[in-house]
Amino acid sequence: MKLGLLTGKGAGAHVTAFLFGISMFMLFQTLPYFLAGPEVYGGFRIEDTFDIGLIMMPMAVMGLIFGPLAGKWCRKPGNSLKVLSAGMLLFGIGDLMLIILLKAFPTELWTVVFSMSVAGIGNALAMVSMINVVVETSPAEDFGIASGMNTMFRLIGGSIGPVLGTAILSGFVVFEAFGLKYYGFEGYVWTWAAGMLFCLAGAVSAYMLKPKAKTSEA
Repeated sequence: MKLGLLTGKGAGAHVTAFLFGISMFMLFQTLPYFLAGPEVYGGFRIEDTFDIGLIMMPMAVMGLIFGPLAGKWCRKPGNSLKVLSAGMLLFGIGDLMLIILLKAFPTELWTVVFSMSVAGIGNALAMVSMINVVVETSPAEDFGIASGMNTMFRLIGGSIGPVLGTAILSGFVVFEAFGLKYYGFEGYVWTWAAGMLFCLAGAVSAYMLKPKAKTSEA
């Protein structure tokens, strides 16, 4: 780690990665528990982990489609900042849609699939553009160190997200006995809403970044 890279424009890229890591894993950690929860508490009682994986698979499919497109959109200098902001915004919208659609159609599984698709687009845009943002906001000679630090901050955020999500859910326990613990739907709502706010903060952070001078020559 090079502490000098934690100041100036490059710091914003690391803050954005940190916030995205929190938001991303707050959703990834809690959604499987929600899907496996009983219907009486708002869940779908899906006990097979393979089926849960299939429901979340649209996020990966969107990554296959929009990942290459994001790389293409980032070719123009300065565009990666816009793509990153848009990606984080879309991921946050995916959280919001999950809340709204599940409240409107509590028994319809397509609501989760559709919301995961939107979040998947945002995830693809953010992940692909983030490394370009590091290039545009750090000295060329320190790119290797800066990219490693950016990944580290995203992983730190990813380790905090599940803990924070569990802390929020712990205030909404509706059943606990015989080694089982279920959470009320409102607990998931607050968790996903918090993740959405982290994503919006990251989108603002990315939007406020400015690329270094002479990016096109680099």
